[in-house]
Amino acid sequence: MANLSTVSADSEAVREGAANLPSNVADFTVEHVCAWLEGMDLGEYADVFRTNKIDGDLLAELEERDLLEDFGITNKYHRKKIMKRLQGH
Repeated sequence: MANLSTVSADSEAVREGAANLPSNVADFTVEHVCAWLEGMDLGEYADVFRTNKIDGDLLAELEERDLLEDFGITNKYHRKKIMKRLQGH
């Protein structure tokens, strides 16, 4: 069973990391992209983005079909969340 104080501390560290991201997505490194995903509670996809070396330039080019076909994000609400965030909504 997870220690709740550890989970809270880990969640706080993720939020802090997401808050320290560059303001321009194009300036994201691969690790920034992973922190961005964690900040949206979608960290389960960080490894596939890391494996594919998705930085900010590539992230900005992604389409919803890429998320499904290339990244295996089958949950349509997760794809929508990512796409809405990329579109600035």
